[in-house]
Amino acid sequence: MHRFFLDLPLSTGQILAAPQDRAHQLIRVLRISEGEQIVVFNGKGGEFEATIGSIQGHHCTIEVGVFHDVQTESSLQVQLYQGIPKKDKLEFIAQKITEIGVHELIPVISQHCASRSTRREDRIVKIIEEAAEQSGRVQLMRYGGAVAYAQALERSREADLRMIAWEREKETGLADIHHRFPEAQTIAVFVGPEGGWAESEIELASKSGVVPFSLGPRIWRTETAGIVIPALVLQEWTCGRR
Repeated sequence: MHRFFLDLPLSTGQILAAPQDRAHQLIRVLRISEGEQIVVFNGKGGEFEATIGSIQGHHCTIEVGVFHDVQTESSLQVQLYQGIPKKDKLEFIAQKITEIGVHELIPVISQHCASRSTRREDRIVKIIEEAAEQSGRVQLMRYGGAVAYAQALERSREADLRMIAWEREKETGLADIHHRFPEAQTIAVFVGPEGGWAESEIELASKSGVVPFSLGPRIWRTETAGIVIPALVLQEWTCGRR
């Protein structure tokens, strides 16, 4: 069954006009018919059964039905502080970590970033919405504009645990950190851009209480690390639970 994010207040019994972009998708792309069943959600938790009402030209209505308190969000909140990568890699990372269940993505401007700003912000937000639709999430992953490295360190202080991936760390792995901080409920993970973190950035992170950890003997691409590390953190701290 098709599933759609609607940035609107939703309630059972409501009849609403589909937003223009959704109406186009429903009518022109999916060629959906009146009376067909869909699922809608607005990112506030849970989802609704819904029915396509009248279709007139480029417009259609949606009849909101029964609410289901679906629970698909992880109890562990993972925040990814991602050094801004080249080209459209941030879009790819955003898509995949939304599917995985990451709570928030924060692009970080660091010394080795090829770009000092993110591009196509609206496009990234749209990708997050589509990934939430596909993956069954009932809340959208949070996403904001790029922040400077020092600002990112300060912002991450709210987390129970803060970690930074560093290829020169040889001893401490994720399992070691989990053993030390098994009860953490909010985890901030820092992943560097192409070229990794500058040594001065690692020193600043360590002084701030951020724990460097190893990815093993091989060097990962930033887009690999940005996706795999959050998945490993979710698995390690929840043992496969939500």
